[in-house]
Amino acid sequence: MTGYKFTAVAFLNLTIRNVNTTTNEITVTVKGEDKTPVTNLEKDNFQVKGLNITSVTSHYDQDHILVYIIECDENIPTTVTVKVWDQGGIQVTAKCSHS
Repeated sequence: MTGYKFTAVAFLNLTIRNVNTTTNEITVTVKGEDKTPVTNLEKDNFQVKGLNITSVTSHYDQDHILVYIIECDENIPTTVTVKVWDQGGIQVTAKCSHS
């Protein structure tokens, strides 16, 4: 087809659900365009600004929502910034302040 232009919009949602400063863990959810959980993410898909990630695990919580637990090797600062990118290269960043 010639003469046509197509635009595709991709959507990725990252939500920081909890920050545990005792265990240095950040709990997040990642959802795609249709609001379904993105299930194929690993440690290399996440970045925490200023911190090293030691592991990323996933499980379904008590509300049957897929969550990722990001474990860091240092104390988590009061404001934390998490970045995630999916297998297609779509990136999104979330920032959270906690006490």
